[in-house]
Amino acid sequence: MIIAARWRSFRDGREKAAYMQHGAERDASAPLVLATAATFRPIANPWDRAHAILRFCQYCIEYTRDPGMEVLDSSEVGLVRGFGDCDLKSRLCVALMLACDLRAEIEPVFVGDEFPHVRARVHLYGRWWRIDPSILNSDIGQVPRTGIVTNWRKA
Repeated sequence: MIIAARWRSFRDGREKAAYMQHGAERDASAPLVLATAATFRPIANPWDRAHAILRFCQYCIEYTRDPGMEVLDSSEVGLVRGFGDCDLKSRLCVALMLACDLRAEIEPVFVGDEFPHVRARVHLYGRWWRIDPSILNSDIGQVPRTGIVTNWRKA
């Protein structure tokens, strides 16, 4: 696997959020994401499938802060490395859900035009539910108001 870094600047937080959403959608068809999603696809109940993906992203991908600058890695990079910040954990969670035939999207937590935290949403049983792969023991629809991360280490 060849990993290339690119610089990207955004006009505002909404453009960055759109970029992250498109990235998660692209990642849903990436080989390593599809191989990982195969673990969850056999779970018949959509809620249980979403819950299993959320738990995987919470516990199998360690939370680590970016190394002094914003890094927006792909889901495959996160799967290979096994760590990432809230951007990566949310992007991976959304990509896996999309690869498992669940509707999901990035949900930035805005403060003014910037967003210091990113979580996700999944559409189940006719409504959108917040999820936060960065907060251990949070659950579908049960996310603290603040983006508190409980398993992090400084990069």
